[in-house]
Amino acid sequence: SLEAAATIPDNFITAFYTLFDCLGLAPPTFPISVPPPHAETPILVYGAGATSGQYAVQLLALAGYKRDIATASHRHHSHLKSLGAAHVIDYSVDDMPEKILLAVGKNLRFVLDCISAESTLKSISSVVSSDGAVALLLPV
Repeated sequence: SLEAAATIPDNFITAFYTLFDCLGLAPPTFPISVPPPHAETPILVYGAGATSGQYAVQLLALAGYKRDIATASHRHHSHLKSLGAAHVIDYSVDDMPEKILLAVGKNLRFVLDCISAESTLKSISSVVSSDGAVALLLPV
């Protein structure tokens, strides 16, 4: 009903749309009987401590994606792991891009940037592959 739909948070819709439309990942179908095509492909959620980032981590886990990497401040790490992040990396450390590449073993094909600042774009550019897709959440 419209009344029930009105309770769905905007941040959830933003995360869902960005992952499954903008990045082109296969959306979840329930029950999940077959893993999605990129289930083992590393996916970075930069700024995963933000509400949209937390929803993105949950959606990826629920949809069957196994190798999502989250960046966030240290205080969010255990919570993001409980939501399904395979790796959580502190965005404030100097060697964050190296830690991301170490965790995934190659450049990333899919990135969701929940912060979209000049500094995040610089960090992301050093870990995304030349044929990768980056989706930016811009403030409105």
